[in-house]
Amino acid sequence: MRGRPPVAERPVVLNLGDGALGYSAVGFWTMARYNTAVLTIVSNNESYQVVRHNWYKDMPDAKMFRENKYPGLWLSAPMVDYVGLARSQGVDGEAVTSPKDLEPALKRGLDKIARENRPYLIDVSVQREGIGAESTWCSTVSAPRSGTRAARVSSPAAGS
Repeated sequence: MRGRPPVAERPVVLNLGDGALGYSAVGFWTMARYNTAVLTIVSNNESYQVVRHNWYKDMPDAKMFRENKYPGLWLSAPMVDYVGLARSQGVDGEAVTSPKDLEPALKRGLDKIARENRPYLIDVSVQREGIGAESTWCSTVSAPRSGTRAARVSSPAAGS
């Protein structure tokens, strides 16, 4: 490629969930490296909700649904800073936590990609919904101590 890539006639918008972004975050580096004018919108519900939904559809009597405990599906504690992740790879962005702030953020993002031919990220906090949406349960893992061979896995107290 020589020079800057051509600017698209229409804005390019990538909309994906926070779970999907966890698998493809290195894409920010590629966007920055090649000056791709892509507006990335992350629907951030701190959860692999689609995974939980599909498991429930296929296995509604599974133990995780009876106990309301979904191993590996809550994507928080600590919460991922997707704006910081994007910035660390050369992509500017912002987080939106209120519906009233979404339209101005979209305008800023579209302006950024149109005027500067640069990528931009908008991390939009959205509500979890569906089966198990209220669950914030996660298992804890302790690293092995010096002189031991295996990690220990435990569960927090019931109801936490």
